[in-house]
Amino acid sequence: MHDILRGSQGLDHPAALDDLAQDPAPLIVLSGEEATLVAFAAGWHRGGGCTGRLPGLRLTRLDALRDQHRAERYAARTLAGAQGILVRPAQDQAGLDPVLNRIAALARDTGIALAILPAGGAPDPRSSLPLSTLSRLAALCDSGGAVAAQAALAQLALAAGLYAGPVAGPKLLPPVGAWTPEHGPGCPLAGLEPDTTRPRVALCFDRADLAGADIAPIAALTHALRDRGCAVTALFGADTQADSAWMARQLTALAPAAILTTRPGAPVADSPAPVLVAALLETDKPAATLAPTPDFAGIAAIRSAGTRDPHLQFTPRRYEICPDRIAAIANRVIGRIG
Repeated sequence: MHDILRGSQGLDHPAALDDLAQDPAPLIVLSGEEATLVAFAAGWHRGGGCTGRLPGLRLTRLDALRDQHRAERYAARTLAGAQGILVRPAQDQAGLDPVLNRIAALARDTGIALAILPAGGAPDPRSSLPLSTLSRLAALCDSGGAVAAQAALAQLALAAGLYAGPVAGPKLLPPVGAWTPEHGPGCPLAGLEPDTTRPRVALCFDRADLAGADIAPIAALTHALRDRGCAVTALFGADTQADSAWMARQLTALAPAAILTTRPGAPVADSPAPVLVAALLETDKPAATLAPTPDFAGIAAIRSAGTRDPHLQFTPRRYEICPDRIAAIANRVIGRIG
């Protein structure tokens, strides 16, 4: 969940204000990273939160608590009824000490299990849990993904004296790898199909979207390309030199007929195959800044506030899929292969 901030919202954002209309729940996660909250929402639902296999959960953007009066109301109405609170400040989220001090004082006075885990840093000393528990929670948060988020919620629940069932699946997301809609992340070789008659398309995307459990555009592009007769190998990594080198090696070995990437500007390979770009946009990024080029396949998805989750009393901002856009991108890839 580190390095996956896609623009946390300030107090002027409607979703930030809506977050405060929350009833108490046993567990609460507050974060400055939008993708962290989306991942915890996915993890809670994955763990059967709706069926009672995980304690009730509330999710809130930290920016919504910068106003002192709003923070006090939220503390009295929602935080005071919690048994476990996890706070995940963003790396660049300055000026939150008054909020964190207020939460720490509340936890200390009422016996709430508190974990304050700054992104990319050591656990905050205002946390009330043992260092071993904090280290485990930090590792899960740093890893990202729905499984890690579910495991973190289970760990927080146990630390708060609440029941949480076992968590199936790998808890830590690898830094690089392949991904399929059916099996999630894995080894690139495991996803290769034995037949070589279908043209192979390499679909390269950012690990941050997988870590933030916001992978719908990649799944939609994978299915659209498969429906058009392609074998698809989806590869993920971050914008680091080591990850780029790994990605280049995989693409050289795959020798795809075409490469589709959602990471504009990221090096993919010295490949003779055509490289096309499918953009994933934030709502606050003007589409006009993306000047069409021969390699621009189209906008695959735009992140926006969706429907309020009645179970979590939270409105997530996820990528919204437009089937027509996905179809157009897949058709452009097929056109470049032919």
